[in-house]
Amino acid sequence: MFAMKRLTYRFSSFPCHYGMLILLLCILCTLSCRQPAAEETQPDATADAAVEPQLQSADLIFVGIPADYRIFDTSSFGNVDAPLNYIHVAILEVDGDSLWVIDATAKRGVHRHPLDTLLADFTLRDGSLPSLVVMRLVNADDPARFIAAAKQYIGQPYDFDFSLTNQAQYCSELVYNSFLSPGNQHLLPLCPMDFNGSDGKIMPYWQDLFDWLKAPVPQGVIGTVPNDMCSNPDLRYVTTLGSSKL
Repeated sequence: MFAMKRLTYRFSSFPCHYGMLILLLCILCTLSCRQPAAEETQPDATADAAVEPQLQSADLIFVGIPADYRIFDTSSFGNVDAPLNYIHVAILEVDGDSLWVIDATAKRGVHRHPLDTLLADFTLRDGSLPSLVVMRLVNADDPARFIAAAKQYIGQPYDFDFSLTNQAQYCSELVYNSFLSPGNQHLLPLCPMDFNGSDGKIMPYWQDLFDWLKAPVPQGVIGTVPNDMCSNPDLRYVTTLGSSKL
């Protein structure tokens, strides 16, 4: 089981007047009006690659929450038996004995930071972690190429417009643009974005988010979303990191 320290950054620890800033696409954390430096310099010693020796650079970490989880409903933590809604994906980098991620979030834009920072950001209101499913591209012959490509985007802002043509990235867009063949062909496909649950309705998390943004849910628009990417047959399952209460 993935070893980690007790995290003190808690969803429930913020004053209520920050509640509306907690989640902006693919991030369970408060928004900050200051953009941090593009790379943190000190990895946390508890995010140790030796703990999970099967992990390797360019593995993808998909963050899954219950499909009925709501962003702003503090009275409910979601049904743990509900199907998962994958709301975020991050690219893992193994650097010696330390685990880092490169991802795109509303809080930091495209950024490289220790895995423990991701875990803290996505700690849920009840102090538990969401499901953290690790997937790997089948026949990934050169993971270093994907990492190098992702690092070229560090410092770009978060893509609130979900556009494939601007100079900004959302989480799965960063993965799409980083996973390229030696001939610069995309290895993961685009598709009509689907934010619906099994009942055919927009899942509460996404509806809450786009209502907050005062924007329509881009249902059916060509792009990429973590739910679809996670089920891609070109990705294989590696492991699930622990989701115990911290």
